[in-house]
Amino acid sequence: MEFAEPTLTLTAKLVQVSYQQATRNYNYDCLIVTDNLGLGRIRKWFSKCESLSTDRRSPHVQESDSLNT
Repeated sequence: MEFAEPTLTLTAKLVQVSYQQATRNYNYDCLIVTDNLGLGRIRKWFSKCESLSTDRRSPHVQESDSLNT
């Protein structure tokens, strides 16, 4: 009996996030990459958000094993 090799599919989403804190408005473009197999080495997703606001102290980078963070 032969088994087909699973096909790895990567999905990238561009998400725009906006929020207001104090008197500043923050706008972010976030790239979220996920895979369909949940493999240990590839299961990590990353979201890199660069601030588009006038406050450019630092871009936000998050890395996690779960999209629920």
